[in-house]
Amino acid sequence: MKLLYILNFARRLNQFSHSSMLAAQALGYEFHVASNWSYPNEDEKRQDEIKYGIRIHQIDFMRNPLHPGNIKAYRQISSLMEHENFQIVHCNTPIGGALGRIAAKRHHVNAVIYQAHGFHFYQGAPWTSWVLYYPIEKILTRYSDCIITINKEDYELARKQLRPRLSGKVVYVPGIGIDIHRYASTEIEPAKIKEEYGIPDDAIVAISVGELNRNKNHEVVIRAIQGIPHVHYMIAGIGPLHEKLIMLAEEQGIADRVHFLGYRSDIPHVYKASDIFCLPSYREGLSASLMEAMASGLPVICSDIRGNRDLVLRQGGYLINPKDVQGFAAALNELVSSDTKRVRMGKANRKTIEAFSINQVVPMMKSIYAELVERNITGTSG
Repeated sequence: MKLLYILNFARRLNQFSHSSMLAAQALGYEFHVASNWSYPNEDEKRQDEIKYGIRIHQIDFMRNPLHPGNIKAYRQISSLMEHENFQIVHCNTPIGGALGRIAAKRHHVNAVIYQAHGFHFYQGAPWTSWVLYYPIEKILTRYSDCIITINKEDYELARKQLRPRLSGKVVYVPGIGIDIHRYASTEIEPAKIKEEYGIPDDAIVAISVGELNRNKNHEVVIRAIQGIPHVHYMIAGIGPLHEKLIMLAEEQGIADRVHFLGYRSDIPHVYKASDIFCLPSYREGLSASLMEAMASGLPVICSDIRGNRDLVLRQGGYLINPKDVQGFAAALNELVSSDTKRVRMGKANRKTIEAFSINQVVPMMKSIYAELVERNITGTSG
């Protein structure tokens, strides 16, 4: 039995596909993963294939769904399906989800899954998102045997308005499965970030992890800390707004308190060196970085949006309108002024995130795969 797991972009094999890989291998399936990879060289790609016992395929997806380069990506994914004869195709992300399902229909794949990591159409989304994305998903759902949602708002929407083909299901799975031990281990040493960036030892460090783009909305935290002298703000990530955010910090007179870390491979250590996690995004499905921060025992301040509401309880953090600079500043002030509150909220978050751990998600994915195989391939059910 062969399973193909499709992503859009990935640096290396990461936790995004880890739960699905473990579930497939537990069932004895051959696991293939396709994406537009940024492996430094073929040797490192081969090392991951050997380490995890999987096959890794390059597909030249483009970020813009209308880019003509995605025609090439479709041909690549179609050719891969033709040569490998997959019995299950598990699509993720909008572009991989669209091209993967169209190719799977062409090649008569028996079991097709689409895992939505946050529909572009949702309560409060721009009307253009509903006009553009909702009709497309309605059509593509007919090529799907199972729709997986990772937050409760998407689940309710899909359950009521999307109908997979035949007797297909819409199911809820609590995220991609966080390896809690990787972030909560007492063996993790703090990164030497304060020394590296000249941050005073007594400073309170707020951290955000995510691409430097409009959706991640780092601007609101930069503005919020302007009047809170002891807070330093670290942003781990790269992206098109790098220079603009540097200029904003300079305009606010706090360039010495805003630190751009770039891409980091030591995120558990970065969290360990931080005091507060901030996620001011406009849109999330179920944020992996938020779950990581919670597993690390950090209190959180994040936007009051879909997905975040599934994760953040009152005892663990604050949910604030993503445009509310004063709201973020007030929450930061509360946490800065109370070591006890930061510790208490961090402990609460470690407890909450247990329901989203890899130990919870792997059995769910295993059950989904096994049921699809039984129903759609062996024909012994439903």
